[in-house]
Amino acid sequence: MRLSDQWHSRPDLEEAFLDGYGRTLTAGEVELWKCETGLDALSGIQFGMTHHDPELVERGHRTLARLHQLARS
Repeated sequence: MRLSDQWHSRPDLEEAFLDGYGRTLTAGEVELWKCETGLDALSGIQFGMTHHDPELVERGHRTLARLHQLARS
């Protein structure tokens, strides 16, 4: 899940990940990826707030915003 934050604006990195993985993700895996990404974002926000880590909080908010945008499209 955290890797997807790195390739959000870098489709070449996503392609490299999938090439290394050896196949594209199934529809079920994509759906699970979205759910796990949301949970990871919430966990990161909570941990970041508790441990005064603004970068982690920002990453969590950025991820949730992307998921929200995906759900609306």
